[in-house]
Amino acid sequence: MFTRLAGATYHDYAHHAATIETVWSQAIETFDLDWAGVFVDDLAEYEPLGIRTIDGPDASYAVAEYCPCDRQTLARLRLPVPTRDGRMPIRLEANARLRQRWGESIVICANVAAPFSGLTLLYGIDETMLALADDSELLRDTMEFLEELATIWRQALIRCGADLIWLGDCSASSRFISEDAYRRYALEPAQRVVKKLKAAGGIVLYHAGEFRMSHLPAMVETGADILSVESGGALTEIKAAIGDRICLSGNLDGVNLIWRKSPAEIEAATSKLVREVGAKGGVIVGTGEGLPRQTPEENLRAMIRGIRQAWPTTG
Repeated sequence: MFTRLAGATYHDYAHHAATIETVWSQAIETFDLDWAGVFVDDLAEYEPLGIRTIDGPDASYAVAEYCPCDRQTLARLRLPVPTRDGRMPIRLEANARLRQRWGESIVICANVAAPFSGLTLLYGIDETMLALADDSELLRDTMEFLEELATIWRQALIRCGADLIWLGDCSASSRFISEDAYRRYALEPAQRVVKKLKAAGGIVLYHAGEFRMSHLPAMVETGADILSVESGGALTEIKAAIGDRICLSGNLDGVNLIWRKSPAEIEAATSKLVREVGAKGGVIVGTGEGLPRQTPEENLRAMIRGIRQAWPTTG
């Protein structure tokens, strides 16, 4: 929604570092933010691998054609150069611009795909799920390459100003695979990437769009600093079960609450979550996912107001 409020098209936002910096600087000034979540799309580091993407004037990039899920694809994969290839340099320049303008007064967050979800960006969700049964060794070998890709991309992002890495792994959530499959295929690659991210000085937020207790305890084992929790589960219960082991983030519903409800309802629900969970510490209250482009400005203001007004009362 920040692109809309800044009068920019999403196409410009995805192609110009100056537009990214302008959009986020306006958001920081307008809403008094201390966090710039510089998310554009999931595909910047995957486009150089051979997938074909499309976008629209006001739609983010999507994959039009995935790579074949086979050994021939794996054999030809080469690591891209972040400072040269595709749209990767745009993201790096945008981070550097924001850091230069705002110094250390804001946290800059940049996104990197975790290896398991990277499979679905490269091969597609259907082919990845079929290969779990038919050729899991191909997936494991591909994830070794994708670990290297995540490593070089996060190194470049951190060098250009990112403080926090949003490690996205939504294809590893309970919407797609069981807890057993998560532990067999997704957990160890994510652990290795998290370890490397933290060794490079980055703070890691692991996001799988998850809220079910069947998967969240396993996701704590990634070693991330922060675990994102999607709306749908009771954050009070999740906090009681695992919150002493990791910082939690999210849980507000960006669609059914922040987009569709009234400002009064949003402020009340947000304040309630702060009082019930924020008081226990170790929680970042916000949305579990992003906000729709159509979200009214007054609704976002109500969410921020609900957080800030309730937080001092938590002690």
